Amino acid sequence: MKRTFTQLFFAVVIAFGMTATAMAQSAYFSYDGKRLADGATVNIEAEVTDPDWPDELECATNPASKGMNGLLLVNATGKALSGKATLTINKNNIKPYRVQWCMGGSCQIVSSTTFNKDYSVPANGRIPVEYDAALDEDSQFGEMETTIVAKAGTETFTVKVVFTYTDPALAHVSAADTQKPVVLEYFTLDGRSCKLQQPKGVSLARFSDGKVRKVTNKN
Repeated sequence: MKRTFTQLFFAVVIAFGMTATAMAQSAYFSYDGKRLADGATVNIEAEVTDPDWPDELECATNPASKGMNGLLLVNATGKALSGKATLTINKNNIKPYRVQWCMGGSCQIVSSTTFNKDYSVPANGRIPVEYDAALDEDSQFGEMETTIVAKAGTETFTVKVVFTYTDPALAHVSAADTQKPVVLEYFTLDGRSCKLQQPKGVSLARFSDGKVRKVTNKN
């Protein structure tokens, strides 16, 4: 009985070890020094990345200011890892004049909404996933939503990258400023206050943004 139990115990341990090995990922994406869950989204705002070109904006996963602390593909094993990666642009309304993608030092201009390239990561190493969109005066405010999938054997590692170009003029506008102004008081054209009861025909209305406008009540 004791022998049977020992055999069963070892069988469970071996099975558990095999399951744990199968579940462990051989690689993962990281950003800002933190490991990302598979399929996580990285949000990046457009900014000036080169002080010599202040009029040129760029959304970059690895700007020079981050060094090797931007978006990385990390090999979690003691063996070299290689495979094929796919970049898919799901949405693009910012209209960048150039989109570039580098993995492991090999850079290419992205010329379509789906792009493939080979990659290789050394044992226990990491490679930068340098993906950027350069903007100029013809670009538009909006978002560029993309997905990068790295395949190695039967495994896939996925990260979503969203580049955002926001109107700088809106950076200092508060939520209260963007709300639709409401009427605080109505007045007849001769200046008599009607409080919040709108008189028939044409009258004046004082709004919460401080402006007075002519309004019409057709009822």
